[in-house]
Amino acid sequence: MKQIKGVKRTLVVGNGPSYTEIDFRMVPKDADVFRMTAFFFEDKYYVGKNVDYFLDYYVRLENQYFNLHCLNETGQYNVNKNNIYITVATECNEHFPTVIPATPILHKNKAIAEFRKFYEYYYGHYLTTGITAVGLAVCLGFKEIYLAGFDFYSDENKFYPYDTSAKSGLQSAGRIIHSTVNSIYHTVRRQEGESIKTAVLKNHPTEMAVKFLELLHREYPSVKFYSVSQASPITKLISFIRPAPIIYKKPWYSPQPKPENAIKDWLPLPETMPKLREQKNKS
Repeated sequence: MKQIKGVKRTLVVGNGPSYTEIDFRMVPKDADVFRMTAFFFEDKYYVGKNVDYFLDYYVRLENQYFNLHCLNETGQYNVNKNNIYITVATECNEHFPTVIPATPILHKNKAIAEFRKFYEYYYGHYLTTGITAVGLAVCLGFKEIYLAGFDFYSDENKFYPYDTSAKSGLQSAGRIIHSTVNSIYHTVRRQEGESIKTAVLKNHPTEMAVKFLELLHREYPSVKFYSVSQASPITKLISFIRPAPIIYKKPWYSPQPKPENAIKDWLPLPETMPKLREQKNKS
């Protein structure tokens, strides 16, 4: 396949297990890498060390900003500080001067704004960070979107390619999942006998994600969406997302090992942090 020069391309990497099986024969070498949330939990560099764009929710900003800084400082990843986006409507406070609010960018398109607010207000349903990142990539002007790791919780026993129970910053036991003491992850409560998958999909239904991607396709018909992992179910769920064409004869990248001291969990915030000192003094 001959590539068109000057086209903005991005590889949007969700955190589903299928992103560990990317076919790099399909991925353009000039595609910007778009990652999200706890991508650094991974055991290997499945997509390389460069993070050109990043998105997360505001509730995790304090912890996430600290983690991203440490990842850059130790050379474990190269996160572009000029492209850190957070789903919040207003400017972030003075402690995070490089962070960009994503919501105003998304909501310049009134159809996107109406869609998100309708489902949040009436149903309490929210787009996952991954699906939101796809929308943000489109709104930022990318014309070719290559997708991996969008599995819609299809595997009952494996939501992520890493064991979250091994992460000290996460609480996976009991009836609450995806939550931490610092509210780093949102809380999802399970009813007695309810599966984790059912509990998660109550807040992030697959049908909502599919409708949002279909909305993007209608609003931006010139944007092309591709899947670069055969392990992802996305092409079966959404007709206009097809496997990407093969560009190279051989994969130009393969997963690389991470150092033994790699950061693969949420780091504790420094005890010298004024906010933490104040809380400790009050207690």
